[in-house]
Amino acid sequence: MTVRQSRLGLRYQGGPEVWGAKLSGNVELDLLGGAAPLANGVGMDLVRLRLAYGRMDWKNTSIEAGQDWTVFSPLNPISLASFAIPAMSTSGNPWIRSPQFRFEWHSDAKQAARVLLQMAALDPNVGDNPTTVVDARTPGIGERGRGPAVESRLAVTGKIGERDATVGLSGHYGRGDNVGVLNGVTVARPVDSWGVNLDYTLPVSKYFTLAGEAFSGRGLGLFSVASGQSVLAVGTPGEHGVLASGGWAQAQFNLNRKWQMNLAYGLESDEGSNLITGSRGKNQTYMTNLMYKVSPHFTWAWEWRRLMTDYQNQQSLNAIIQTANMAIAYVF
Repeated sequence: MTVRQSRLGLRYQGGPEVWGAKLSGNVELDLLGGAAPLANGVGMDLVRLRLAYGRMDWKNTSIEAGQDWTVFSPLNPISLASFAIPAMSTSGNPWIRSPQFRFEWHSDAKQAARVLLQMAALDPNVGDNPTTVVDARTPGIGERGRGPAVESRLAVTGKIGERDATVGLSGHYGRGDNVGVLNGVTVARPVDSWGVNLDYTLPVSKYFTLAGEAFSGRGLGLFSVASGQSVLAVGTPGEHGVLASGGWAQAQFNLNRKWQMNLAYGLESDEGSNLITGSRGKNQTYMTNLMYKVSPHFTWAWEWRRLMTDYQNQQSLNAIIQTANMAIAYVF
């Protein structure tokens, strides 16, 4: 039983225009920042920053600066069990909220087919930050590349009946250096962190929507892809970054105004030739949940998952876990 996934925030909209643009902003926090480093700190949850950005919107263009969801891989499966960490994380769903500067252009809303173009420069992190609190740290692999990572996404939205259907293609690229010691000599190996992602939301009918993503890339640890092993030590096959691919798909059934059921599957497969013995080779997740909207503000959900992990050249470590969850959400 936990309340750590609760979100609190402030949102700003309206006010006077600046240079003809409407201003908006958002700051959002939750309690998943860890526990206080005290002997009795297990229940002293720390605040975590999720979002903190400002935005300017003109008729067809926008600029944004701050921490927000990335342009690359924008969708997440529907789940209340995984509210603070998106469902299918490390199992087919690349995701992160990252500091960035973003530009957007969209066509007129009245057009039958609407186009959205997004471009961003962002933190070059590749997901190799230390997992312990330190007073100071050395630059990470992406930071040693001396430049921001870049992303872009092109999406087209049209109508299926009266509902919006969207297909998007996004990309990510960052340059870094993996530094290590070989035979007593410090050496650097280049790391190209890159990824391509296809996302889709298809409301086939009033009662059924199909959504998901498919991706491939290298060195995407920032997005929880090959998490903890996205770039391996110098001198190993994964020193330039581990190649991974996968995706997720979710079928959403709107049974009526109050009841919704979701069936989903996610897969991440890491390239075996880039791995060392004992590394994770594959993660899979089967998930189903049933949600009951008691009121516009109150939702009750039940969820079941089957999680499977395969390890490189160590089949005895392969694991299967099944979990059941009940969640209650109140939005105000």
